[in-house]
Amino acid sequence: MLERVLGSSSAQLSRDAAVGHGLVDAVSRLSQQLDVLSDPQRIDGIQRRIKQVLVDMDRLDMATTQAARAVESTADAKGPSAARIDPATAKRINELYEKLTAVDSLIELAPATARRLQSLATLHAEASEVVNRIGRIEREQEGAHEEINTMKEIADSLTAAIGDNSATLTENMRILDSRIFSLSSRLDKLSR
Repeated sequence: MLERVLGSSSAQLSRDAAVGHGLVDAVSRLSQQLDVLSDPQRIDGIQRRIKQVLVDMDRLDMATTQAARAVESTADAKGPSAARIDPATAKRINELYEKLTAVDSLIELAPATARRLQSLATLHAEASEVVNRIGRIEREQEGAHEEINTMKEIADSLTAAIGDNSATLTENMRILDSRIFSLSSRLDKLSR
């Protein structure tokens, strides 16, 4: 039904339903992905891993450059047979090469991860703005509730004052009626 409201064609609906890619499924998947990507702890973990990978890549690049220079300088200085590397350097080069192979698979993910982190930065900024707006609305609501309570107190005091005035007015009318009756009876007695 949501697909119809949004304007998806029936041919597209049947094709998407057969594959399981309806709008509701897509929104659900996107919502799950957003939940994963909007978790600050996961983002921090990803950032730490990326920084560590970059540090390892820099070290590997430096070691490869140093090894290449050492090999060239040794080969140039002593001829082709002198281009041998001591075991400690060879071990270090092998360790860095192993790290490089592990990092190579992650290099393909780096641009997509960077784009996601950039989009998440925008998302976090927007979420922060929404939180600020909600806070402002809550403060405005608290102010409105205080005004309503003040108005209610004023209305209650006015109601009480009107009740007191009504009672006083009723008593005054009763007294005035009795005086008028008394005056009327005196006038009747005098006129007879």
